[in-house]
Amino acid sequence: MDYLLYIIYGLDIVLTFFSAYTDNEENVIRSKKKICINYFKGWFILDLLSVIPIGPIIDSIGVSTQDNTPLKDINNIARVSKILKMYRLIKLTK
Repeated sequence: MDYLLYIIYGLDIVLTFFSAYTDNEENVIRSKKKICINYFKGWFILDLLSVIPIGPIIDSIGVSTQDNTPLKDINNIARVSKILKMYRLIKLTK
């Protein structure tokens, strides 16, 4: 299931680079450059964190995330980013 979510989130990143948006004055922005700049200033970092498979990477290294290590903090950040990403996807469907 996790890998399916990684694929969906990855596709969402690609689609966001091609999706027009409305600015504060309700103007539809279709310029690729402006779309990219807006995305980089907004959700891009969170979206990127939600695509990186932190859990499998940590497991393959063989380090336990149960200890109080920086890897545990990274794993927790990745989980929070996925929760926020799910919230964003649910909000978009409404």
